Amino acid sequence: MANYDEFVRSNYVKVTDVAAWSDLCDMFDVESIEDDGRCGFLAEEFQETILIERDHAADEERNFFDEAEDLLCDGEVLIVMGSGREADRYVAGWAYACNNHHESRLVKLSAIYDLAEELGTDFTFAEY
Repeated sequence: MANYDEFVRSNYVKVTDVAAWSDLCDMFDVESIEDDGRCGFLAEEFQETILIERDHAADEERNFFDEAEDLLCDGEVLIVMGSGREADRYVAGWAYACNNHHESRLVKLSAIYDLAEELGTDFTFAEY
């Protein structure tokens, strides 16, 4: 059985506290990146299980996006894209956008199957 490999990156956004952004990335084990005063991140894997970190000292769960949204400057939109594959079995991908008002949108590559049904019903899934 092959392993699932994923790569994730964000755009660059203005944040209210660069040090807090870096600390957040460290906590969730993603690489903080910076360009011209804007922050973003890179990750080799960023599956849903990584999005939530258990803070045992405070006995609570911490969500990456909830905390990242709190650091965004007004008008900034954090966009995160991820894609991965398991050998030649399947390819997956998604994109997520959010702002500091905790509004978000999610798009998955698998949504193409719903769109394909609008064109016809004779198709197979692009996986085995």
